[in-house]
Amino acid sequence: MQADEEKERKKKKKKGSSEEPEEEETDESMLDWWSKYFASIDTMKEQLRQQEASGTDLEEKEEMDNTEGLKGPMKGKEKARAAKEERKKRTQSPGPGQGSEAPEKKKPKIDELKPGLAQVYPKELESEFDSFEDWLHTFNLLRGKTGDDEDGATEEERIVGRFKGSLCVYKVPLPEDVSREAGYDPTYGMFQGIPSNDPINVLVRVYVVRATDLHPADINGKADPYIAIRLGKTDIRDKENYISKQLNPVFGKSFDIEASFPMESLLTVAVYDWDLVGTDDLIGETKIDLENRFYSKHRATCGIAQTYSTHGYNIWRDPTKPSQILTRLCKEGKVDGPHFGPPGRVKVSNRVFTGPSEIEDENGQRKPTEEHVALLALRYWEDIPRVGCRLVPEHVETRPLLNPDKPGIEQGRLELWVDMFPMDMPAPGTPLDISPRKPKKYELRVIVWNTDEVVLEDDDFFTGEKSSDIFVRGWATMPHRWLKGQQEDKQDTDVHYHSLTGEGNFNWRYLFPFDYLAAEEKIVISKKESMFSWDETEYKIPARLTLQIWDADHFSADDFLGARLGPQQSGQRRGRQGQGEPSPGLGVRSIVPDVRADSEVATGAIELDLNRFPRGAKTAKQCSMEMATGELDVPLVSIFKQKRVKGWWPLLARNENDEFELTVGTTTAGQGAGLGQARALGAWHLTRAPGPFCSSLQGKVEAELHLLTAEEAEKNPVGLARNEPDPLEKPNRPDTSFFWCLNPLKCTHFFLWHTCRWLPLNLLLPALRLLLVALFLYSVPGYLAKKTLGA
Repeated sequence: MQADEEKERKKKKKKGSSEEPEEEETDESMLDWWSKYFASIDTMKEQLRQQEASGTDLEEKEEMDNTEGLKGPMKGKEKARAAKEERKKRTQSPGPGQGSEAPEKKKPKIDELKPGLAQVYPKELESEFDSFEDWLHTFNLLRGKTGDDEDGATEEERIVGRFKGSLCVYKVPLPEDVSREAGYDPTYGMFQGIPSNDPINVLVRVYVVRATDLHPADINGKADPYIAIRLGKTDIRDKENYISKQLNPVFGKSFDIEASFPMESLLTVAVYDWDLVGTDDLIGETKIDLENRFYSKHRATCGIAQTYSTHGYNIWRDPTKPSQILTRLCKEGKVDGPHFGPPGRVKVSNRVFTGPSEIEDENGQRKPTEEHVALLALRYWEDIPRVGCRLVPEHVETRPLLNPDKPGIEQGRLELWVDMFPMDMPAPGTPLDISPRKPKKYELRVIVWNTDEVVLEDDDFFTGEKSSDIFVRGWATMPHRWLKGQQEDKQDTDVHYHSLTGEGNFNWRYLFPFDYLAAEEKIVISKKESMFSWDETEYKIPARLTLQIWDADHFSADDFLGARLGPQQSGQRRGRQGQGEPSPGLGVRSIVPDVRADSEVATGAIELDLNRFPRGAKTAKQCSMEMATGELDVPLVSIFKQKRVKGWWPLLARNENDEFELTVGTTTAGQGAGLGQARALGAWHLTRAPGPFCSSLQGKVEAELHLLTAEEAEKNPVGLARNEPDPLEKPNRPDTSFFWCLNPLKCTHFFLWHTCRWLPLNLLLPALRLLLVALFLYSVPGYLAKKTLGA
């Protein structure tokens, strides 16, 4: 009950805040390993940006120092040394008397990495840890030269093997610092801490995440990649799970291999291109020396995670717990410790670490544990005197793919990591599930009710009045010009003919089924690129709904009711499609709708981001131009939480000064049947381009959005347009709304009534006047004769 009350309080607080719901609320059920991975990618990018910025500052300082004279380099070295010492002091844990300060400084880092982020390295792991040659070095064994013919042979061509070992030369008697550094009596040998070189059986678990920027292997500029792994006599080819037509495939696979060190220690991970006919082509491969990693003091067998958890996507992978690892490291390095106690505290050598003393299990029960503080000590093991070194963290490394036939040319990059578990130790758990996310099926039902204040484009042929034949077009994916073959997703309402006021009535329903990845907020589309394609290609696109208002023309191309470009500007627009700038303060993306075949180009549309868009106006009068320009503060909502929304959307033309091409719309909150209450969704999208047009309201659309899962849609089916089941009523359109070709009698009546209704009266009055004049002229002579003769 207390947990529920706390959740309620948190929700109320979040509702009161001005931030977006997506940023405030975290749905734990949506979190998985990929959530941690993408968050780690963002962290890596931020670190790279900071490194670039700091590198630029250092270069500027060095240039300034060099201009000061010969003393400049010495000053630079002193500054670098001082900066290094400051960083060391900052990262060092406090002594026993300052144990209470440790969590104060370290906790923010832990809280920052609350989801348990992994370290994503943009290069090989060896480059971060000096090739893991902390004691085991590799020397090439070269074939001797038999004559002058081999003078031109390269060193690589002469390699016949490799020698691994360590050669150390010490002065006798040994200096005191060497004895002190060794930690044991050196008279019995300097290699007492070196592990045995006896053969050992190891379980090697290879996780392959994805590949990027692969070199095209097919004539269509794509590739059909799959993974192949070799280790000793084991050769695995995952040929059945090739990914069709991708240069950036997401594999999400793990492979378990049993190997024996040192005989089987060179791991080769290759990417091949699948071919229907003939042999598969090697795209590239990368090789990893597992033996160096296994025996390294950096403990590269299984990365140290940021947090310790016994369940969920962030579960501890190593069969050895952090406290056991810490105890073993202290024993091997002859370090005093670890000494646990009181709860949440551990002492290693002269360092004290404090942290959480409880852990939550799958049932939500909290239990005492020492693993959190032990893990904290492992994360800062490099601060331990004499034996401290940086331990390999939980990570994903990025390795270049090379092809022997194309030496020196990178064929792409592969993201992976390797775990190694000795077979004589406790068996590890099941492999971590990093399989690609599977989308969930949804159906979006959109009802277009009305339009208002639509720009009138045409002049009536019979009456000369301004009018428009209005219809609304919509789709729930990217515009089909950006994604070939998606024309079937486009849907049109019927036409409201001869609108004289800009008002249109439709009562028309669209149905958009789609597959959606909630964690990535993307719609997944699988389709064949052409009729000759063997497999379907998968696309991930933003979840957006687009609505457009058009003027129907039956003997020419339909007119898009919005801003237009002339022929010259049309060419400019085609050259920079989708590259508009967002409106200040709105944080939105631009859109350029369909390109027409004639000289006019459609340059505006309503595009709603189904994950976040502004709440809309309840009436057409409340729907104003200020909503689109950002002058009104409209809260953002999501259709995936709101489920059902209804409202009005405004459209704007471009302006010669502020250059707005188009605006987007708003919605009002509703309540889904049996789906609970939430809030509505939408997002503004503006495109900027120069043009001589005035900024004005181009129209408004009233629509209702209803989102259901595939199961809910199957239980409650509805018909497309106004069809069964659950049909919509026909719109109450004025009598003037008709198409003249299909209604000739009505057209005749309309033409005669609106243009000739005064004609009979105009003809009758002159005729009566003429008749009166004629009667007058006819009767005047007789009347005068009678008067004259006195008859």
